[in-house]
Amino acid sequence: MKERIYNEGQLIKERLIEISNYIYNNPELGNEEYKAVEALTTFLKEHGFEIECPYAGMETAFKATFDSGKPGKTVGYLCEYDALPEIGHGCGHNMIGPISSGAGVALSKVLSEIGGKVIVYGTPAEETNGGKVILTEAGAFDELDADKDYHREKRKATNDQFISKKGIIGKFVGFAPMICLFVGYLIIPLVFIGLSSMGSAFAGLQ
Repeated sequence: MKERIYNEGQLIKERLIEISNYIYNNPELGNEEYKAVEALTTFLKEHGFEIECPYAGMETAFKATFDSGKPGKTVGYLCEYDALPEIGHGCGHNMIGPISSGAGVALSKVLSEIGGKVIVYGTPAEETNGGKVILTEAGAFDELDADKDYHREKRKATNDQFISKKGIIGKFVGFAPMICLFVGYLIIPLVFIGLSSMGSAFAGLQ
C-alpha cells in the first residue's frame, strides 16, 4: 500500500511543482488569494474532489471532498497560500497548498480499498486574521478524525509536540534541501511524510 501511494505521488509530482511555482510567482495577500485558490481547486477537481468555494463565509476558503462511499474515517489536509506584504512567499505558503493537496489526491486513490473520506481545506489569511480560526468557529473541522498541516522550517523539528489520538515514532532519512532553491526536491518527500502520517491515522483509528 505504501508503494502504491508513493507511486501516486510520483505521478502528480510535476504538476505540484508547477502549481507551487505559479503561486510563488503570483503572491497574494490574505483574503485575496484568488489565483492560488483557482489553481488548487482546479487540480483537486481534476482528481474527483467535490469543491465548495467560497466556504464558511470566506471568498478564498474552500472545502474539497473525496468520499469513497464506504465506511471509514475522515481525514483532512489544510492548505495555506497567502503571502507577506512587500516580501511575497517568504514563509513557503506556496508549497503548503500543493503539498496538502497532493497528499490528499494521492491518498484518495486508495480509498476504494480502505474506505473513508479525504477533505482538503483551503485556509486563507494565515498571516493576518487566520482563516483556520474562522473555520474552527464555524465547525468546519468537526467531522474529522485526524488532520494534517505543514509549515517549512529552517531548523530540525524532530522533537516537536503534536496533538494526536495515538502516538507513533518514526524516522525519516534524507537530506536537508534549501527550501527556496530546491522546491522541486522538497515537495515529494513532504507529500510522502504527510501520506505516512495519514496512513497511520487510517490504520490507528480503525
